Amino acid sequence: MKKINFKEKNSFIIPTIIISLIVVLIGAFIFISIKNRNDENQTPAQILSQINDYKAKLAAENAKLGDLEQKLNLQNKISLILDGYSKATSIINETDILFANASTNKPELKLKIKNTKIESEINAQRLLITKILDSWKNQIINRSIVFSQSTIDQFKKDISTIQAYIKELQGAVQSLNTTDSGLTQAEIDNYQKLLENKAEEIDKVVNTIPEIENNLGPIDTPSNDNNPPSNNPPVTVEDVQAQKDAVAKIEEQINNLEADLQAKQAEQTTPQNVDQGAPNLLQNWTPIQYQQNPAPYKDTGVDTVSSSGKPSLLQGW
Repeated sequence: MKKINFKEKNSFIIPTIIISLIVVLIGAFIFISIKNRNDENQTPAQILSQINDYKAKLAAENAKLGDLEQKLNLQNKISLILDGYSKATSIINETDILFANASTNKPELKLKIKNTKIESEINAQRLLITKILDSWKNQIINRSIVFSQSTIDQFKKDISTIQAYIKELQGAVQSLNTTDSGLTQAEIDNYQKLLENKAEEIDKVVNTIPEIENNLGPIDTPSNDNNPPSNNPPVTVEDVQAQKDAVAKIEEQINNLEADLQAKQAEQTTPQNVDQGAPNLLQNWTPIQYQQNPAPYKDTGVDTVSSSGKPSLLQGW
């Protein structure tokens, strides 16, 4: 078997990698230089055309962002409703220790209370709640939930029914005594504590209703888009943020192009090849006047002397 010389192999690979990097860098430099030159040679009309193209793209991306935000908003509201029904179901299940055959068509309150009318009302309410929860379970199983105003109204009605039921059950337990109920005081106290906790929990579910109703958006006409996602993946907060970043990038490109456009327009309104700040050296220049045919010079041999007896300097010398 031939022995591989790794030293020779590395001596070939490393220069190849270096050369490849140099070629890539040179190519990138040439590309950027050509692009910058092309950008500098663009006319205002070409820049304006690019701005309009980016603005059209911005409108499309903003529409996509709005759609994602709306879908995320609807998903969050559907989640609140699903969570509300889930919590309500748990609350009912935990209070069923007070009933015999609680989830059947004939629930019977096991507590012995004096007012038989209240007892009948509580049994009837428990039967109604069974129907409410069964209807909701069927919608989840059949994936027939449509987020609409009617869905919100039904949720509010159902949760209010459960809230009223818990309060009436709580009042019935508070009326118990050890003499008539056959329960010990400790048992009565435990039931009262249980219903007090359940009343607080259902109140918290009721308090989510304003959040569901707030900023609903266009849901008056239910469509398939408002159904819980099936084949399509749900919209996430990360999806919305990525789309916001895409919009911000286009806005930045538009701002840069508008700045380039202003610069080009300013260049066209400024006279070319004139240094506006240079001083005008010729402003006060007067051409020298030469005398035509001056008289010939004669040397008299006598120095010209001023009246003071001193030599007179030639004026201007």
